[in-house]
Amino acid sequence: MDTTRRNLLRSAVGVASAGSIAGCASNGTGTTTPTETPDYLYALTGSYTLQSGEFRDLPLDIDSPAVIDYIADVRSGPNIDVLVLARGEFREFERGNAFETIESASALDTSYGDVRADLGPTDVNVVFDNTDAGSVSPHESDGTVELNFELTVSQRET
Repeated sequence: MDTTRRNLLRSAVGVASAGSIAGCASNGTGTTTPTETPDYLYALTGSYTLQSGEFRDLPLDIDSPAVIDYIADVRSGPNIDVLVLARGEFREFERGNAFETIESASALDTSYGDVRADLGPTDVNVVFDNTDAGSVSPHESDGTVELNFELTVSQRET
């Protein structure tokens, strides 16, 4: 990632605008910090601890074409999947059923996900996944993941 993009993400750290983050996370521990800013639909930063078999999710409501930009950095532990799922697909994921990711926005089997992708107007969940639902199979004995993330969603210029 170039220095300018990293600085942009770092300047947005801890920021989210008018969109709200409705109860993120299904399990695992950690924090997500939103703050208001006019430049982004969402700008979030956080850190999570995920045991083997756990995930955390961020529900994002996107009403117009947008760009998602994130870094997910595993500080310790095995690789994870960062899944960007349409809301209906997230429900399938939660139920343990087959699901489809938004491929261009997801980072599979990664210790450092660095993604920038276009999204259409759709509600999505960004999932930090330490389960065997995606491409990663966590190890029972050493499967604890410590991760930091920075995420922004901005309106796409048309």
